[in-house]
Amino acid sequence: MRTVRKTTRYIIFGLLLGLVFNFSYIHNCWAGEADKLYMLGAEFYHNGEYDLSIQQFRELLSKFPTHPLASEAHYWLAECLFNQKDYEKALAEYQKLIKTYPQSDKTPDAQLRIADCYYLTADYSEAAGQYQQLLKLTMPDIPSQDIQYWLGWCYIKLNEFKKAVPAFKAAASSKDPEKAAGSLFMLGESYYNLHKFDKAAESYKEVIKSHSDSKYGVSAKYALGLSYQQLSKFEDAIDLYEEVI
Repeated sequence: MRTVRKTTRYIIFGLLLGLVFNFSYIHNCWAGEADKLYMLGAEFYHNGEYDLSIQQFRELLSKFPTHPLASEAHYWLAECLFNQKDYEKALAEYQKLIKTYPQSDKTPDAQLRIADCYYLTADYSEAAGQYQQLLKLTMPDIPSQDIQYWLGWCYIKLNEFKKAVPAFKAAASSKDPEKAAGSLFMLGESYYNLHKFDKAAESYKEVIKSHSDSKYGVSAKYALGLSYQQLSKFEDAIDLYEEVI
């Protein structure tokens, strides 16, 4: 009887050990396949093969929706669509990412992209609202000046020049030289459209002084000339026009 009990214990122990081994094996295979799909998707993405990248990421999400790499895969899937300029589909994927994985490290980036998608589909009012929401969040990897820059552009597109002024003022301190120059120039444009020609002239002069080598340098001289005309400084305007010519 003792021998039978002992043998039974060994059998049970063996079965349990087998279950543990099989679970570990299955888990490793599961993790390995998910990692492989992610790496293939990433490789295709970096090679600009977006359709193939999308296939890999979709398969990962379908088979392994709770895998640690799932939220990353979802973000890069959306990025593929964004880079293909399919902004409506990209928007839907970014929104789905935030809903499905709200704690993901990619959520702030997805929120920024949502605003970008609205901007690029000419829904400037919705884009402005999204950029405003982003400014209320703490996002160390996304400079607030860059958000203010695009918020300013939303207001320009909506002909809301008064609202554009504080946005471009904040964006002018951007560490990106082109955004800084562009912000100062568009600040001048905002003032000009508000008929505040003296303030417009100040902004254009700052572009010429600090960012003369930027793509806004020549445009700023011409715009400054227009401002001087409005201020009845005709000789100064002529001098600037001659420089531009």
